[in-house]
Amino acid sequence: MTPQQKQCSDANEPESREWQLIDTAPRNVWVEVTGDSGMRSPPHFLALAIHDANHRPLSPWRDVQRGALSDHGWVPTHWRPAGAFPNVRSESLG
Repeated sequence: MTPQQKQCSDANEPESREWQLIDTAPRNVWVEVTGDSGMRSPPHFLALAIHDANHRPLSPWRDVQRGALSDHGWVPTHWRPAGAFPNVRSESLG
């Protein structure tokens, strides 16, 4: 297990689902991020994102569609571990 995976698995403890400053976010791990949306309504954004410095070194946060968060005008300020995802594929196949 890499240190990032360990950090992410340790972060899945219920008490560590608190929002943390973005500078402490793990790299190359999907996490929830939030920040100012730049709009009046809604004033904040919430996204599932990954820090990928190889994508755009000056704008490394990518969303699930692989676009840069900065393309939306979003700059994440806080992060928390993503919750566990259900195994949708096996459930839908019955």
